[in-house]
Amino acid sequence: AGVVGALKGCTIQAVRDGTTLQASELAAGPGAKVLLFATHFGDFNSWEVAQQLRTALSARRLGAGTTRAAIVGIGTPEAGRKFAELLELPEDLPLYADPKGACHAALGFSNGALPEYREELNPYLRVFLMLLGVGSPGTIRTVLSGYFGNGALSKERTAWVDEALKQGAAQGRFPTKVPQRLPWEEKKSPG
Repeated sequence: AGVVGALKGCTIQAVRDGTTLQASELAAGPGAKVLLFATHFGDFNSWEVAQQLRTALSARRLGAGTTRAAIVGIGTPEAGRKFAELLELPEDLPLYADPKGACHAALGFSNGALPEYREELNPYLRVFLMLLGVGSPGTIRTVLSGYFGNGALSKERTAWVDEALKQGAAQGRFPTKVPQRLPWEEKKSPG
């Protein structure tokens, strides 16, 4: 039962080598696991979660390296490969494609604002409505805190932002110029 039971029958494809497996296999077995079910590979939320995971893995913050992690995203294996390439995800981080979003449906994830009008409404309008909280309460508050920052969070919890900015700039993505030391990284002089 639980997550393993819900994922039975959901076939996913490894982005890097094309092998297929049942998503339930990712959740089965002993040991701690972090399974991130991202939205589609081009969604900024998927990018941010993957960037956070990349930083946590490089800092060995997931069970001192004993926790298994994997990402399942909606889209094709090709889109997943581009996602991994642009974000420079570690080769040893398993990344899977779920072309039809079967895992997300099986786990009961939201279909966004007004899913019953998916065919009739422009997808950008549906995203805008979600931003306003239709089908996704609290979204605007979360988005705004992302833009303006949350001073209550520790540097450890926000380190991924600095790393993501620098990694993206090195690949030519906006912003293309990021100082080696961001203003908040400057060491404060005693006194």
